[in-house]
Amino acid sequence: MTRTYNIIGILSCLISFIIMALPMIWYAASALWFFPGAIMILLLSLVIVFCYIKTKNQLHLLLLVLNIIILLFFSLPLLLS
Repeated sequence: MTRTYNIIGILSCLISFIIMALPMIWYAASALWFFPGAIMILLLSLVIVFCYIKTKNQLHLLLLVLNIIILLFFSLPLLLS
C-alpha cells in the first residue's frame, strides 16, 4: 500500500510541475489561467498531505515542500500584480 501512495504522491507532484510549466510554454497564457492552476496545485498538495498522513513517509514531505515551491513560482505573477 505504501508503494501506491508513493506513486500517487510522485504523480501529483509531476502534474503540479506540468501545470506550472504550461503558462511558460504557452506564451499567450492570460491571468485567467493562473487562478484555476493555483487551485489545482493546492488540491494536489492536499493529496500529498493525505498520502503523508497515511504513510508518514519522508518522501511525501519532500514532495510537499517541492509542491509548495512550485505553487510559489506559479503564483508569483499574481502576487506581483
